Amino acid sequence: EMANSLLVERPLPGVAVVTLNRPAQLNALNEELTVALARTFETLSADKTLRAVILTGAGKAFCAGVDLNAPLNGVQQASEEEAALRDNPVHHMSRVPVPIIAAVNGHCITGGFELALA
Repeated sequence: EMANSLLVERPLPGVAVVTLNRPAQLNALNEELTVALARTFETLSADKTLRAVILTGAGKAFCAGVDLNAPLNGVQQASEEEAALRDNPVHHMSRVPVPIIAAVNGHCITGGFELALA
């Protein structure tokens, strides 16, 4: 699951589709997925060819929030310290200079809702 918890596709020039890919866990956020999201949006923020990003979830949910079987460090996620911001997907999403469209399919709870609003 590790390498495939986040899929990035480029179906058209200038368009990136980012898919949370943990459908069996309703795309719940664990540390691996959270870091993958942060790295992906960090990369996309520097892509001068990008015109739009679509963020969605595989399966029947967009994102059920934090994976309660592998909870994230809430204090670190809320921190404004540079080290914590490095792995914060919402921080990197805020730096993407093009629209990020949340294609919300199904459940969108807590951390998932925060991603949709970003």
